[in-house]
Amino acid sequence: MAHIQKRGPSKYRARNRGPDGREHSRTFTRKGDAERYLATVEVEKSRGQWVDPSLARQTFGAFSERWLATQVHLAATTHQKVRGHLENHLIPTFGDMQLAAMQPSHVRSWIAEVLESGRSESTVLSVASTLRQILNSAVDDGILGRSPCHRVRLPRLGPAKKRPVIDPVEIIRLANEIHPRYRALIFLAAYCGMRWGEVAGLHPDQVDLKRGMINVSGSLAEVRGKLLRQPTKSDKRRSVSLPPFLCDILAKHIEQHSSAEYVFTSPAFLPLRRSNWYRRYYKPAIVAAGVDPALTFHDLRRTCVALAVDQGAHPKAVQERLGHASIRITLDTYGELFPALDEKLVDDLNRAHFEALAASPRPEPQIVVSSEPKKTPEPPAQQGVHVERTTRFEPATLT
Repeated sequence: MAHIQKRGPSKYRARNRGPDGREHSRTFTRKGDAERYLATVEVEKSRGQWVDPSLARQTFGAFSERWLATQVHLAATTHQKVRGHLENHLIPTFGDMQLAAMQPSHVRSWIAEVLESGRSESTVLSVASTLRQILNSAVDDGILGRSPCHRVRLPRLGPAKKRPVIDPVEIIRLANEIHPRYRALIFLAAYCGMRWGEVAGLHPDQVDLKRGMINVSGSLAEVRGKLLRQPTKSDKRRSVSLPPFLCDILAKHIEQHSSAEYVFTSPAFLPLRRSNWYRRYYKPAIVAAGVDPALTFHDLRRTCVALAVDQGAHPKAVQERLGHASIRITLDTYGELFPALDEKLVDDLNRAHFEALAASPRPEPQIVVSSEPKKTPEPPAQQGVHVERTTRFEPATLT
């Protein structure tokens, strides 16, 4: 039973028993505050919103470490990214703060400080997403009644920087300048839109040259210096069709350069490490080919989208080829490459209209016959002359 104990001249202890069966207490300097507190507790218990105040006294740092240890569903690269968010951003700011003390104002202040330090909006959004997940888990666990991130507005992303793409002639030039061992890799990235991890982790059994198909089911990731196999980024398996010319190139490549485990390997037939491959082979080939020096490997994936759009591919087909979880992600990421589809749509609509107009019979002009007798127009009046109208054929009389 909830009750209030007077402990001194200005000291009132509100005591109540929680749903967990344990007694809890809180001290106030005014009796009215203690009464309102107990009334609030009773309402929260009746609504199933009561939280143990002692649990919220733990620090954000301690809770976030335990939270991260339970995120067993995360891919290795995602786990590493979240760990970086905690170590570089969240622990230094909120690590020693009790969960119960965290307020939306603290979150807003942190966002403002990060932006003032020169960090991008995308960094803020990514780290804030991790913070929101942690605090939402505290709510789900009954530690907090409401997340401090509740209704905190995040900055909007600025206009995305336009990334380069290359045309088929430049693709051939780049493929010819890179080490022959990786010529097929350039064509595969540019015409199939596969991510680096998917290309590096490609197993020979995933390549079906008879059907002209690659079954993308996983990727190779480097985490803290170790190479690990993991699911694709969207955790979605997909089949990517190959142009016939690429089937021929891959067949020769697999025969000469592949191992039993990997289609693309180092000269020692070991799996590829992105940083080493990028420095030793890709960047020198970019310079030798004379293409845009800002072209990253991921821009070859963008190039694949541009080539598909030029061929009139539907955004849904592009989504399936890239392995995005939804078509919205495809349009949000590569939307600027799709205006050509809208231009083609306008041209097609315009052509359809004029084709229908040419095929339609032209309406003949209609003659309207009136049933009323035609009226003879009256002659114009002349000054000083009176005209008297007569019947039949009698001449008019001037007066």
